[in-house]
Amino acid sequence: MDAAAGGGEGEVFVNYAQIEEYFNNMALEGPSAQDRVDGIVSQIISLLPAPFVS
Repeated sequence: MDAAAGGGEGEVFVNYAQIEEYFNNMALEGPSAQDRVDGIVSQIISLLPAPFVS
């Protein structure tokens, strides 16, 4: 695989600015990393059993 092939998606990167723009645009798609973590944590917490109170 050619190092400049851009993952085989038909994009050819000529310089680092294009690579930076590509990854910055990926970050704009969908929720942020913090939002994904918050969603995962809330789902895990919802799976915990109710606290035992005597």
